[in-house]
Amino acid sequence: MLMLIEEKQADLDLGKRTLLCNSVLAGFVNNGSVDRAYHFLRAMIGNEMNGEFEAEKILLAEENVCPDTTSFQTVIDGLCKSDKLDLALGLFFEMDQIGCKRSVLLFNNLIDCLSNADRLDDCFDLLNKMKESGFQPTHFTFNSIFGCLCRRGDVAGALDMVREMRVHGHQPWIKYYTLLVKKLCEHGRADDARNFLVDMTQVGFLPDMVAYSATIYGFLKTKELDQALELFREICRLGFYLM
Repeated sequence: MLMLIEEKQADLDLGKRTLLCNSVLAGFVNNGSVDRAYHFLRAMIGNEMNGEFEAEKILLAEENVCPDTTSFQTVIDGLCKSDKLDLALGLFFEMDQIGCKRSVLLFNNLIDCLSNADRLDDCFDLLNKMKESGFQPTHFTFNSIFGCLCRRGDVAGALDMVREMRVHGHQPWIKYYTLLVKKLCEHGRADDARNFLVDMTQVGFLPDMVAYSATIYGFLKTKELDQALELFREICRLGFYLM
C-alpha cells in the first residue's frame, strides 16, 4: 500500500492529490479511525504531522495538500457521530482561516448534532453565522432547533421558531410539536398545551390531530372535563374527528 501511494502520488497534480487525501480521510472515518482522520486533516491544513503513520507522511511529503469542503465535511461528520462536537466545531471555524467554503449541508449537520446534544446556544450561533454567510436556512435547519426547544419544553422559544419558519415558508414538524404538547400535559400543563396549539393556529399552522388528542387526554388526566369537552368541540368545528 505504501509503495502504491508513493508511486502514484508523483504523477498527481495538487487537485488530484487532494482527492486522494479525501479518499484516505473517508476510509479512516468509515473504519472508525476518526481521531486519525482528524489529525491527518490538521496536517493537510498545515499543522505538524504526527510521525506515527507512514502513509500520511508520504502523501504530504512534498507540499501541503490544501483541504477542500469535502475534506472538512468528512471529518466533521465523523466527529459528530463520535460525540466529539467541540473538535468538530473547532474544525468548522478553522475553515474561515484557510478560506475554505462551507456548505448548507455542513451547517445543517452540525446544527442537528448540537440540537440533539441540547447545545441550544451553539445552534443559534451557527444559525446566525449561516445567515451572515449568505446561506438560506432550510426546513431541516429550523426544525432541528425547533426540536431542541420542544424537548426542553420551551413554549415561548418554540413559538418564536414557528413564527420564523412561517416567514420563510417552512412547516414545523409534527413529531416535535406533538412531543412538546405531550411533555406539557405530563406535567399538568394542559392549558399551556392548548394555548400553544391556539398560537400555532394564529401564526398560520393548523396542528395535527395527534397533538389535539394528546391535549384532550391531558385535560382528562387532570379531571378538567369541561376544558376537554370544549377542545373536543373546537376540533370538530375544524373538521377533525377522534379515532
